[in-house]
Amino acid sequence: MAVLVLVPALLLAFINTPPGRSLFSSIATKWSGRGIELSGHFYPLLSWPPSMHVSRLTIANKEGGRQPYMAEIGTMDIALGPKALAKGKFRIRKLALTDSNIHLERDAQGIANWSLSSASSSDEITEIPSLGDLYLENSTLTYFDVPQQTDIQLKAATEGETFVLKGEGKYRGRLFGLISEVAATCLAHHARSCPIETTLTVGHTSLHAKGKVSELMPPRGADFMVDIKGADAAELFPLFGIALPPTAPYHLTGHLTYENARWHFNDFSGKMGESDLKGNALWDKSAAQPKLTATLVSERLRFVDLGPLIGMAPETRLSSEQKELGARQEASITIIPDVPLDISRLSSMDAEVEFTGKQVISENLPLDDFYMKLSLDDRLMKLTPVRFGTASGNISTDMVIDARQTPVKDHADIRLSNLKLAGLLRGVGKSLGDVEPPTGEIGGTITLSGSGKSLHEMLGSARGVSGLGMEGGSISNLLIKLLSLDIARSLGFLLTGDKPLPIRCVVASFDIEQGIMNTDSFVIDTVDTSITAEGTVDLKSEKLGLRILPAPKKATALSLRSPINITGTLKDPHVSIEKGPLAARGAIATGLAALAPAAAIVAFLEPGMGKDMDCTALLSQMNAKTGKTPKTNEIPRNP
Repeated sequence: MAVLVLVPALLLAFINTPPGRSLFSSIATKWSGRGIELSGHFYPLLSWPPSMHVSRLTIANKEGGRQPYMAEIGTMDIALGPKALAKGKFRIRKLALTDSNIHLERDAQGIANWSLSSASSSDEITEIPSLGDLYLENSTLTYFDVPQQTDIQLKAATEGETFVLKGEGKYRGRLFGLISEVAATCLAHHARSCPIETTLTVGHTSLHAKGKVSELMPPRGADFMVDIKGADAAELFPLFGIALPPTAPYHLTGHLTYENARWHFNDFSGKMGESDLKGNALWDKSAAQPKLTATLVSERLRFVDLGPLIGMAPETRLSSEQKELGARQEASITIIPDVPLDISRLSSMDAEVEFTGKQVISENLPLDDFYMKLSLDDRLMKLTPVRFGTASGNISTDMVIDARQTPVKDHADIRLSNLKLAGLLRGVGKSLGDVEPPTGEIGGTITLSGSGKSLHEMLGSARGVSGLGMEGGSISNLLIKLLSLDIARSLGFLLTGDKPLPIRCVVASFDIEQGIMNTDSFVIDTVDTSITAEGTVDLKSEKLGLRILPAPKKATALSLRSPINITGTLKDPHVSIEKGPLAARGAIATGLAALAPAAAIVAFLEPGMGKDMDCTALLSQMNAKTGKTPKTNEIPRNP
């Protein structure tokens, strides 16, 4: 037993003599392939994990490194991961440096200078060594990473009774700044209740925290008031590992606590875009897979501030990425966002998030409120539901994004319940003066399955069915006559005033295959006009190819009845009257005018051959196609 103690003691005593230092330096240089020179002392500390105290030690940088030395040690206490050390790699558990300079770097090939045993290997790509607990005194720590576009320098010193850590440079291509102040007494072993103030900036993200920790090394019992703002919450991922979706610029303040690997951000409030936002969040890193749990509430939620969640550029753009995205989308001929999900981020965490918008503010859409519940479990994301209150009804979506599969699989069930026509068609016909508002409610179902990482890819590959309809209600007589190109009756309503026209039924049924919506049946049937439509909507190219066919049920004079074509794209639709039938009527009128001028009007007489549609059959067929039963039917019956 005495031998087991005596031999290591004699060995350590020898290492701390001039011949021993020379032998140690020679062996370490040969083992690492790097020049290592010990001119001070080397001895272990009685602690776990295994720790060493070293003074006056230099370690040369790898060939081609930016600095001549990787390390210039005044004094250092370091605890390494034993398993990593056996493989010739550093996994730093604790590091305390005084009067020292450490230069860590990775070159363009990703080869790190801290992998000593294989410093000349060109095929080794390593991660930055973990720095569990760090203490610097009159020392500098630099990190230069070519692949990650990172170049950071940290400097530390004691100023009076305060320990100050300052950092600057670039982190992942973004300007980086750090200043952190803590009472110098907090660096002592087992110090309690340490006040800390820190300001961190990375690009457009800025965080200011002021509070205390019950123990600094290792940190325990953190309690801070935090002010954080940024261009996009997605930028928090490289900083803290939290995979948030893209957002509009935000600014939040709240109470941040930390204990047992759990971060609580409670009672926070602020803004996202121009919407107010408040809530509570938990970032739990105690398990193998980190998890975010959050409850978010907005009293007045602007609809445009939700756009970044599906890949739209925010209204206010601060970062270069937001500005570039906005410019691309404004120049694009399409409007469905094509920004892909980052699958690597989805696999980094789990989540349970609820988001409520009590009042939705929108200039163009009749939206009332908003609710979303999101869960993420091992790359399986469920949005059940995403719900908008609109036009006194609801649009509700249950969506699943399965990133466990390649390519990513998507499925959405959309329900439109009791949407009031008056709300959906508000603004229609305003230029015509006093137009009778529509009455009645409409509803239906859309089922889509597709694949892809973006909304555009999903819809462009989608297959499924869509059914929308209603029974009863009324609509502006003037609008129907204008749509039917009934000049005589349109003029009459303009002169005498509009009247409500009873609706028998509305049926809009589409088959969807490979992103192309084909009309199965499209009918607006009123008591005196039937309007049908046929054609396609291509969700991949966003091209429109629809043809509207009016069929008056009553005879009328001065009718230009002709099919109406809707072409162009979703972003830039074009409406035109089909020229063929009009040209034919014009030719007939010309021929009749040659016989007798007054006879020309006969060519523009509409005999009224339209018939009542079988609304019951059409609605039954649509419900059967969308899988609806009498109990789950979404088609309203209006008085």
